[in-house]
Amino acid sequence: MQSENRKVSGFRIDMPKNQIRFNVIFFILIICLIWSNTPNILYVLFGDIKDAENFSNQFEVLNALFSGLAFAAIIVTLNLQRKELENQHKQLEDTQKNYNQQKFETTFFNLLSFQRYHLSNIWADVKRTKSKTGSEPIITFENKVGEKALYEIKRGLDDKISKIALLHDGSIDKLKFLNVINEFFSVDFVLNFSSYFESLQFLVQYIMDQKDIDHISYIKIVSTQLTSIEKYYLFHYLVCNENTSSGFNSYNKYLVTNLPAKLFIIESHRQFYYDKVSNTFEKL
Repeated sequence: MQSENRKVSGFRIDMPKNQIRFNVIFFILIICLIWSNTPNILYVLFGDIKDAENFSNQFEVLNALFSGLAFAAIIVTLNLQRKELENQHKQLEDTQKNYNQQKFETTFFNLLSFQRYHLSNIWADVKRTKSKTGSEPIITFENKVGEKALYEIKRGLDDKISKIALLHDGSIDKLKFLNVINEFFSVDFVLNFSSYFESLQFLVQYIMDQKDIDHISYIKIVSTQLTSIEKYYLFHYLVCNENTSSGFNSYNKYLVTNLPAKLFIIESHRQFYYDKVSNTFEKL
């Protein structure tokens, strides 16, 4: 017959299950037998019922004491159970919080990888013209993708920005500047940039929708993955959408900080960038 080891009140009991059941049942029967024969036992001991009653009355104080102790034990037990339930509830909350954090980070890094994939879908056909004396020029086209394509596309944007007439104080004409940028994103390269900006915007919104996380830290993680030329385009995209949720009225400002001055074709353009970013940080 198989046996098992159990701990009871700090002691080990090595006996079969059936033996344990028999001992418990036997003990209960003995208690019931003694209780049911209490009058007979008292009569045998004292002979006179009155003497037995007087003897039993001496234990009323003890009965009250043990009743009070039993009630106190119940209260202590309930209090311990309450604390145990609170600890279990806290453990469940911590487990759920850790699960949500892991789930968020997994999705976050997957979205970040997907967003970087969209960079490779940006392309530009570069026209090259070679001229030789006495012969017609040779025109070739070179296809560039990703970061190289962004620098190539920037040539056309810089050319348009450089033609904007400056105001009398040397600053850039904001209205004309916005017209140029809006035309650039809405007409010239809408197909090239739409999926890229949509995926980036979705990633930022996913971060902002989460609770109990440091939003700025995760936005900065995204920022570290962006190259300077990407931030350059993103800055102008945010300017175009300034009055929407995709503009500077959110944590997007952290994505376009520390752009190198060499990216701006004219000084007034660079100053416009610094003023815009600085004012945004002051308001928030």
